[in-house]
Amino acid sequence: MRRNERDGPTRAQKSISFYQDGRDAASGKFRERSRLHELTYPQMLIEDVYSQIMPLSAFSTRAKIRVALVPPSAAAEGIVASALSSRERSRRHELGPAVCDFMRKCVQTMMVFGEAVYEIVYLTENESGIARGFELQYVPPMTVTRKGGLFIQHVPDEIAREHHVPTSIALPAQSVLIFEPPASRRQQISRATDALARLSGNPIPDFAFEDGRRTATTLQFDSGNHAHAQELALAEATRAIGWSARGLLQDCMSDVYRLRRELRFERFKIEMRTAILETLNIGLRRTDGKLAGLGQIEISGLPTARDVSSAEEQLEAGGTPFGQIINPFLQYR
Repeated sequence: MRRNERDGPTRAQKSISFYQDGRDAASGKFRERSRLHELTYPQMLIEDVYSQIMPLSAFSTRAKIRVALVPPSAAAEGIVASALSSRERSRRHELGPAVCDFMRKCVQTMMVFGEAVYEIVYLTENESGIARGFELQYVPPMTVTRKGGLFIQHVPDEIAREHHVPTSIALPAQSVLIFEPPASRRQQISRATDALARLSGNPIPDFAFEDGRRTATTLQFDSGNHAHAQELALAEATRAIGWSARGLLQDCMSDVYRLRRELRFERFKIEMRTAILETLNIGLRRTDGKLAGLGQIEISGLPTARDVSSAEEQLEAGGTPFGQIINPFLQYR
């Protein structure tokens, strides 16, 4: 049990939060995945998914997007919004911005590490022990493994000594939420980010700089052909999810294929958003034993998978201007 403030509620947190500096022996994979943030193409992809999964304009006065609890309850909305909000942010009791911020942070972790782990931490009254709210506590990535019906958090020796806890902490399964991409997308994301990482190196191979004269006369290095090959490799790396590298691939594909990829990327983002929302609602259902039914989060007004299918049918049938097909999706970026 932990208390935030002297007169504040008790937080029943089991997991340990700590900064991962990559020094412990088990952190090799963590360092490898974290490096994606430092590489051009993976970072661009992650940023685009982060910003577009719940668009910046989602809560403008003109937007038709609605985030609500069903059944509606002002009290429950405040509890859920507070549970999802970062403590550093304002507007903690507005459900829409809270869901938007949470989804972005969650999908960013999913894109890098393949999953995002959170613990349901109940906030209880000090005297009665009655739960009055909860928080979704972010658990450092790649520290949790599953063992039977339990989740085990593995804590580096130095951190365990500092917090006076064992290096292996059992987390109750009902308190752990694992946010994952849909099963069909997991390998696609891993392959795409790995390939993009390899393509983010020096765009000109080292041998091209060794001897300018030898390169020009003997090896006949052609920078134009090399750049085109890079574009083709970039297109292949992201073919399954449809990302077009912010227009960098326009010169190596037809308008029809480019639009097909745009729609594929829209479907990818919708599936990622749906996966996060489904897991969030699982978490809300789990709180029923401690808190009165909080309901379920519903999001309306954003493009759906059915909208993408309809647009794809229009594209394949022909006769519909390309702008008319894609514009309904562009307004949500």
